[in-house]
Amino acid sequence: MAEDLEIRQCRQGHVSRRKLLGGGAAAAAWLAVGGAQRAAASTPVPGGFDAPEAHWNETSMPGNPGWYAPVDTERHTRTWMAWPARKDIWGSQLEAVRGDVAGIARTIAGFEPVAMIARSDQAAGAASACGSGVEIVQMTNDDLWMRDMGPVFVVNGKGGLAGVDLNFNGWGDKQVHYNDAKIAREVLALLDLPRFVAPFVSEGGALEFSGSGTVMATESSIINPNRNPGKSKRLLTKEICGYFGCQKMDWVPGLRGHDITDDHIDGLARFVGSAKIVVDQPADPTATDVWAVSERQALEILERSTNSAGKLLTCLVSRESATIPKGEKPKVFVNVYVNWYVCNGAVLIPKFGAPTSDADCYSLVSSLFPDRKVVQLTIDALAEGGGGIHCTTQQQPAV
Repeated sequence: MAEDLEIRQCRQGHVSRRKLLGGGAAAAAWLAVGGAQRAAASTPVPGGFDAPEAHWNETSMPGNPGWYAPVDTERHTRTWMAWPARKDIWGSQLEAVRGDVAGIARTIAGFEPVAMIARSDQAAGAASACGSGVEIVQMTNDDLWMRDMGPVFVVNGKGGLAGVDLNFNGWGDKQVHYNDAKIAREVLALLDLPRFVAPFVSEGGALEFSGSGTVMATESSIINPNRNPGKSKRLLTKEICGYFGCQKMDWVPGLRGHDITDDHIDGLARFVGSAKIVVDQPADPTATDVWAVSERQALEILERSTNSAGKLLTCLVSRESATIPKGEKPKVFVNVYVNWYVCNGAVLIPKFGAPTSDADCYSLVSSLFPDRKVVQLTIDALAEGGGGIHCTTQQQPAV
């Protein structure tokens, strides 16, 4: 009973410690990555959009000429990350979460290059913590959530690489992230890549792609007045599919207002094949808190959903950790396993100190990615801050 109560409290109190604050030449460009900060925005692609309020024109969708979001198992050129910058966000946990981010970066760097964005006055500290295998890129950021604020890279199958800017607005203006809102354009400018500015507001963690024409999302994090006021599900589906080269979008309701992301899909369901997904479920199958009810509802819907080819999705279950590590605020701890990160040759998964569920996750992921090394990382400070490994990263696909 005590353990069940602990689980319910954890999920019901799932509000991030990220407190409200009031308010073509890619190779050559990469040679300058370790240099001075660059603040200039990249030039939008003709026919694209330079502001979220711009008129949406179907003929100018980047999806039309063949752009699409590849699956994350395709080879990467590098992983992008960002150094936790502000004590007013993290408080006494700042150094601990920096340790978690550095550990993730060092691990990924054993398999592929890592580019870590850091403020100029924090670059030396970031470099020292991350080690020589991680390249420091000086830009002014607010926080670490590269998955949400960074560009979502798209390819066209002809050697082309571009990025979609999702108009990051601090998860529906729940926080002020003035600098993070510019990170997508600055990264694309540094790489000298085309920039498609989406006609909607979202975050990278709110979208999960199969790489073969299917995308998943929660309605709560996108069909929401705090991001896309007045936009219908039908229109948002059309826009998202157009910008990411998808033919089918599978929605689940999600949970609005219970965490800062409004329930991102990358903490709920992940593709592991064109028609196979892993779905997060509560540690206690009989739990009745709002998170447990929402997760079961999502599973029921996804079991009846299809991919872009009309094939019914195969849904595998990953149960959350029943153990919540001791910390300042255990009620906000994100104890899900599905927020893993796939890089070249490896999959990084969280380790929560729960022997059974940690082992179950390791076994499941090992079976799903038999050609990759599975690495378990303790990320307690990061999880207590409302996120996971996938949230800290953004892959740049190789072309």
